[in-house]
Amino acid sequence: LLAPKNFSPNGDGTDDVFMPEALKNLGVKFHLSIFDAKSGELIYETSDAQRPWNGKMSNRGIACEPGSYVWMVEMRDGDKLGGTYNGSLDLVR
Repeated sequence: LLAPKNFSPNGDGTDDVFMPEALKNLGVKFHLSIFDAKSGELIYETSDAQRPWNGKMSNRGIACEPGSYVWMVEMRDGDKLGGTYNGSLDLVR
C-alpha cells in the first residue's frame, strides 16, 4: 500500500502525518487502525484518506511517544483489492 516506514509529526511540513499512499489514490473503501506495538492499544482509526494520523492519541490531545506502531488496513473492494494489509512504522520526534 506504499506505506512509509516512519514519520515525524514535528510540524516541519515533512512527513508530519501517516497515511499509506495507495489509500489516497485508489478510491476504495477501507478502515485504517493504528496500534501501539508494545501494548497493543488502539491509538487511531479512520475510514477517510483525508484524515491521516497526526501522531496524537485519537488525532487530538496527547502526543504519542516516539517508538514503534503497527498499522492495519481492511479493504472492501470486491475481489480486486479486498482483504487485510498490515505493517509497522516508527514515530520519530
